[in-house]
Amino acid sequence: MNADYFAQFYETAGYKVIRTKSSYWYSASQYIYRSLPPNHLIDPSEEELQELFRQSRLIGVQFPSLRKAGTEAGLFVVRDKGYGLHSTQRQFRQHVQKGIKHCEVREINFDYLYHNGMPVNLDTIARWNHKVLRFTDLKLWRRLCDAGKNTPGAGAMGSFVQGKLVSYLVYFIVDKTCHGMYLMSRTDMGTYCPNHVLYYAYTKELISREGVEAVTTGLQALPPLGQVDQFKRHAGYQKEICYTSVVLRPATEFLLLNRVTDLALNIAERVAGTNAFLQRFCAVLDTAEATRRSSTLRA
Repeated sequence: MNADYFAQFYETAGYKVIRTKSSYWYSASQYIYRSLPPNHLIDPSEEELQELFRQSRLIGVQFPSLRKAGTEAGLFVVRDKGYGLHSTQRQFRQHVQKGIKHCEVREINFDYLYHNGMPVNLDTIARWNHKVLRFTDLKLWRRLCDAGKNTPGAGAMGSFVQGKLVSYLVYFIVDKTCHGMYLMSRTDMGTYCPNHVLYYAYTKELISREGVEAVTTGLQALPPLGQVDQFKRHAGYQKEICYTSVVLRPATEFLLLNRVTDLALNIAERVAGTNAFLQRFCAVLDTAEATRRSSTLRA
């Protein structure tokens, strides 16, 4: 499957999608768009980005930079066709071995996911401590599941305990890469290690498929999520270094990337504590400043 189907999935699911010369872009948040597919390093021109800003109300874009501009990040990938338990770290392997005594992992269709996934969504969103309507509003949830059902390349796997869905992972195959997109799980079944078993089974199954040369669970977040990144490494994923760029609309850049705002952000970062939104906001602006300083991006 090619990137056109990937963009179709996002658009059908209710995201806003824009096509430019170098990439597709989707509305990852209300005002920040990200490039698709997430593993494709791109080098959009100044003219291309300004045209993108003219087409929409977004305030900025985020993408993996071909010119190594912005903040060093990474893509977590498995490329070994012989992936197995021996590929994982000892503690992760022990969790898988414990979990497989209680958990069954299998491919699920999107109609099943629509009817059985909402309790898993609500539990996950409660842990995140911020609303994501796509997973809690039934109409939007229906759109996402319909997008998976009707778009070539989309799939889902679920982990079951005593016949009940306790975690699931939605993936999408683009060209020769399988992208893990959404991982949701119930808290009350954590002792059965359903996420460890699901992650392992997903990786082993997808990397073994004909035509798939890489399995990924995505780029590092801004800011990096230490426990999540550690989980991926323990599952046998290798971090391939890349750079994340953020370019802001000119008016937004003028307002936010200046000495006064920088001072305010330095203070905010010190008092952010566990405020996830403020941490993400500061990380995006830090990356935008680092991108601006990279003269090669604007050359």
